[in-house]
Amino acid sequence: MITVKKQENEMKARSQFTAIMMRLRKNKLAMLGLAILLAMAILALCADFIADYDTQVVGQDMDARLEGPSADHWFGTDQFGRDVFARIIHGARISLTLSIIAMAIAVAIGAIIGAIARRWGRACRIF
Repeated sequence: MITVKKQENEMKARSQFTAIMMRLRKNKLAMLGLAILLAMAILALCADFIADYDTQVVGQDMDARLEGPSADHWFGTDQFGRDVFARIIHGARISLTLSIIAMAIAVAIGAIIGAIARRWGRACRIF
């Protein structure tokens, strides 16, 4: 009896996930956003393999100041000769980390407020 209920719950969860994925696949803009987000995350995770932090991000090369995009510097260089693309992908690490932390804090606060509202119902009006 317990295993049958467990299987039913698993099938419910699986079918709900499947329904969500099917709706996501139908929305072309959502898929584009997902692809961009995944590409940013992969670039941020592989930033050390793509560009060396010490030489391209922090190190200054005054001979290569304000160069335009090229094979060596995809987005060009800044006024100190640093590679702009390397700086962007290394900066994406910090941005993604902070956004994940902010989202976790928001979920925690929302869960606490939801638990309070569930517990006391109409007696507790926060907003």
